[in-house]
Amino acid sequence: MRSLMCVLFVVLFSDAYAVPVWCCFDFVDFDIPAKKIVSAVKTHSHYPVPAIVVTTPRTEICVKPDEAWIKKYNGEAALEMKKKTIQMHKIILLLLYTSVLS
Repeated sequence: MRSLMCVLFVVLFSDAYAVPVWCCFDFVDFDIPAKKIVSAVKTHSHYPVPAIVVTTPRTEICVKPDEAWIKKYNGEAALEMKKKTIQMHKIILLLLYTSVLS
């Protein structure tokens, strides 16, 4: 019974991320505006051709990872995520600080 509880705990609270199940063999040769990109996910390293799958509200598009515009998009997205993380840490520290003082 204890083993079952452990397994259920691991299954319920694990951070599993969906891995794309598609391979890319055809790539677009045009830039996609950043405001139309919902997500950009690198394909798994086991796939024969490296690619980034860009999701827009209408479709999924394969892009070569060495394209300048997707590198710029990924860099800006990473920077934005870092800024949000720092901002969140500041808020948490402020909340902790105010709760200690009160």
